Amino acid sequence: CAMRRAAVDQRGKDLILSSYSLTSAGFFILNDTMRRATSDIDVDRLGALVQQMLNASERLVETPSPADYPLASERHRFKLAGVRSRKAYHENCVSVYVDEANEEDSLVVVPTHNLGSRAGFEALPDLSLTVRSGGPPALGRAVRECLARAR
Repeated sequence: CAMRRAAVDQRGKDLILSSYSLTSAGFFILNDTMRRATSDIDVDRLGALVQQMLNASERLVETPSPADYPLASERHRFKLAGVRSRKAYHENCVSVYVDEANEEDSLVVVPTHNLGSRAGFEALPDLSLTVRSGGPPALGRAVRECLARAR
């Protein structure tokens, strides 16, 4: 099971990079750390931003109750993307998530299938890439390749 997670969503020419924290109930929720970048960002900078998102990922945060949704962090992400709803956010959006694998210094970049605002993004693990070394440029290249594989 991954302990730290980041996501990179591409909406047109914009990238929205987000950090997720693991709840005490064992699932990931969006936290407040996120950045917007342009899709033509160089791979070194992209990899460095993804690493920042992973570094902000916390473990065993309090599990939100159903009354807490939509989370303030999700509303913040909509604002960052210039949209007002989850439905609008999911339109023309491709997404990958980056998990810190069980091995130290190993990251798995997983493309997803956009199932819409209700079902969310479904992992496509058969299309994932593992990054074991190469620093930010290798991570940035893997993220860019997996965004191309996402649908």
